Amino acid sequence: MKWFEEKFRHHLCDMHIDDWDDRFLSAFSPEEYCENLRAAHVNAPMLYLQSHVGHCYWPTKTGHMHRAFEGRPDAMRRLIGLCRDGGMAVVGYYSLIYNTFEHDRHPDWRLVGADGRSQRERGGRYGHCCPNNPDYRAFVAEQIREMADYFRVEGMFYDMPFWPETCYCPACRERWEREIGGAMPEKNDPRDPRWCLLMEKAADWMGEFCRFVRAETEKRMPWIQSVEFNFASAMLPTVWSFGTCEEVGDACDFANGDLYGGIRLQSAACKVYDAIGQTRPFEYMTSRCNPNLSRHTVSRSSDQLTLQTLLTSAHHGATLLIDAIDPVGTMDPRVGRLMGEVFAEAEPYERYFSGELLSQAGVLYLLRNKVDREGCGVTGCSASVGALNALAALHIPCAAVTRRQLDRLSDWPVLLAPLADCMRPEETGSLIEYVREGGCLYFSGAEEPLLLETLLGGRNTGYTVPTRTYLAPVPGQEELFCGYNAAYPLPFNMALPLVEGIAPENVLATVTLPYTARSEQRFASIHSDPPGVPTRYPAVVRVRYGKGTVLWSAAPIENETIRDYRMILSGLLRTLLPEPLLMTDAPERVELLIHRDGEKLRVGAVQLTGDDLIDRVFPFRVTVRTGRRMQVRSLPDGAELPSEYRDGCVSFQVGDLRIYRLFELV
Repeated sequence: MKWFEEKFRHHLCDMHIDDWDDRFLSAFSPEEYCENLRAAHVNAPMLYLQSHVGHCYWPTKTGHMHRAFEGRPDAMRRLIGLCRDGGMAVVGYYSLIYNTFEHDRHPDWRLVGADGRSQRERGGRYGHCCPNNPDYRAFVAEQIREMADYFRVEGMFYDMPFWPETCYCPACRERWEREIGGAMPEKNDPRDPRWCLLMEKAADWMGEFCRFVRAETEKRMPWIQSVEFNFASAMLPTVWSFGTCEEVGDACDFANGDLYGGIRLQSAACKVYDAIGQTRPFEYMTSRCNPNLSRHTVSRSSDQLTLQTLLTSAHHGATLLIDAIDPVGTMDPRVGRLMGEVFAEAEPYERYFSGELLSQAGVLYLLRNKVDREGCGVTGCSASVGALNALAALHIPCAAVTRRQLDRLSDWPVLLAPLADCMRPEETGSLIEYVREGGCLYFSGAEEPLLLETLLGGRNTGYTVPTRTYLAPVPGQEELFCGYNAAYPLPFNMALPLVEGIAPENVLATVTLPYTARSEQRFASIHSDPPGVPTRYPAVVRVRYGKGTVLWSAAPIENETIRDYRMILSGLLRTLLPEPLLMTDAPERVELLIHRDGEKLRVGAVQLTGDDLIDRVFPFRVTVRTGRRMQVRSLPDGAELPSEYRDGCVSFQVGDLRIYRLFELV
């Protein structure tokens, strides 16, 4: 069994410390560091072998060893030994691309913008080295060889595998000329095919670089059990230029990454990490500092750290809590004790990390779908995050669907493809085949002509000039849209596509425009843009195709967080869903997850809240469609709960929920 299959309490203490002051890391103690890990109940620490600063924590010949380790070059190796002697698995940390020391030492390695300057030359702290530069690549390979010769670790974690900005260094320009030809485009224009091609190449190049690093690691460390690349930028759903792509994930043994966008982003990320990784469990990383590492001395509350850890546990993932070392090299022992209390809450649930997540709705999440073509601040990936959050709030069991699941789309009765865009032929082909064979597809947006033409018989002729638009139900469909109607339609802050060719009998709602556009100085109402110009352009369409059904929306209803939109989405999807798997009267802030483990079902209930102190939820009822009578018991204590069996469903009451509860149906 590999280390990550049995150790779920992970830890990292940031050591991005410079060495211009003799005090920096002078008090670093392997013994005290290890004692903090023991107090934190950690069984898999990630330890720094090098940092963004570029300083190495071993006697390197190719780089620069941190001055605090002169005279004691084996301090980090001694810490690794103490951890392994204590039964811990150790992962080594190495920073790619972010290497300030080598950036300063090698001007020709620098990752530079179109102006020929690096971010550091413009006044930033971070020095970036270009992964397309052959000399920097050779340096990385030699650093991996040195680490392999000096350290013995179970895994390697490579941080920052993305483009901090689009690079125009000589190596990138030469590669572009060799592979594409002509000048590299410099204007960020998602409507320019050459700019889009540059973004595609940036993703390809980053994926290729990660494969190179993985190959070097496996060659130099044949004993290694895992190679990881920080995949956090996969969950930055509106950042197109980073070059994060599925190929970076393919270079990882499992998906992981650190995020700071709140508890609902974490809920979505757990589902994406679980779906996109080669193996399980995934690893969710987050800082103990509140709100992030910029507040070095302020910790999140015990409730919040416990919630973040148990939400990951509810998805059967491992948690990595991030601390930061004091510049002198010490660690606050109170933080270790706090983490120990949090991990002690999570540890009893680890024995139940088995089985498959059950879901009735799948949400497509393709990493290249981060293009904001109309400048409205929404992309396909951000709308997918919105969809996952909306479905969780509606208590519709859901899962992320990535490129890895394209060959088994039939597992989901309903599939959502929010703002479908940037899809490859095999991806659009999979969706069309899914519907043809009986699947129910909801998709939004009009950037995929093949989906529009094949499934709907329509074509996109352009976009509205106004960026405040409205969705107006046709007569007879007002109830489906929660009472919104032609006179009082549903508003969106974005331009909508003008689609033609769709049969009127398939249209559920049409586009309505305001009296004037925001760009005009004249107005109907000075503070707003009320609806005033109805059109016949379809906004919501439902059609049959093959054996399946298609729902299309011009606007991403799934991305909106106001409850009205969520209820409209619920109504639309429930026209497609079979009998519900799960029913409950729990509030929307309670997420319910169901896993099947052989003949058993496990239902996890977790309260999603940003409160520092978490209050208890009033009792609520949970009903699960089981098809047979089952006994319900609470875990991990095994206490039996009263339950009722009726019409193929088992019902039970959750009388007490503060952060997380787990129930087993047997």
